[in-house]
Amino acid sequence: MRKGFAYIRIMIIIFISIFLYGFSNSTYEHKKLKDLKVSIYPLDKPFINHEAVNNLLIQNPDALSNLSIDTLDLMKLEQDLKEHQMVEDASVFMTVDGILSAKVYQRKPVARLITDTAFMYIDQHGKIMPTSDHFSARVPLAYGFPAKDLLRYRSVFNAIQDDELHRKLITQVSLKNDSSIVLETRLDNFVVHLGKPKDLTRKLANLKAIYQYLKEKEQLKRYRSVDLRFGKQVIASKN
Repeated sequence: MRKGFAYIRIMIIIFISIFLYGFSNSTYEHKKLKDLKVSIYPLDKPFINHEAVNNLLIQNPDALSNLSIDTLDLMKLEQDLKEHQMVEDASVFMTVDGILSAKVYQRKPVARLITDTAFMYIDQHGKIMPTSDHFSARVPLAYGFPAKDLLRYRSVFNAIQDDELHRKLITQVSLKNDSSIVLETRLDNFVVHLGKPKDLTRKLANLKAIYQYLKEKEQLKRYRSVDLRFGKQVIASKN
């Protein structure tokens, strides 16, 4: 008999737990959306602004307080953000207190591609990225690079962006007819012959070494070019 009562008690507890869970879940789903919170990264390079993200999430922000949580398709909202031309990745989720939150990670431009008809960014993956009305990135200009071959040269642009000195020094990257690469710098009439896009680590390390050496000796203005094409040899040409 005692076992029977214990079994009935357990069943009642389980039934009450299921009922309370279902009730609370139903109550949560029918709650009104309380607010919208958007975070965009990196903070200092707003290629896409909060208004654009808000519009992708909620087409009519004025009706925000009338929206029920259960009407929101979080997976679709997240996918809509990821498909934006300025967005690298995104996550959308709902907090327990009814706030729709979105974290947006922007694409990273590493060069500005200049063509006869237009200009656009090249991102870190070697893909075309449109320019933004809200922010202009300080990246080198890229000339002569066919859009279909950008993946092949992304290592050059990324290597420049990943080093503070090269990022500040190099203003233009040009692809010549013989497939060699020439870098122009902020110094007047001072160019760097990089050659083919291989052995970049060594070549750029040599560029940094010769630049720092000439700067320390206050002789930068005496040279017009540095040639890094020939193995471990660095050839600096005077004016």
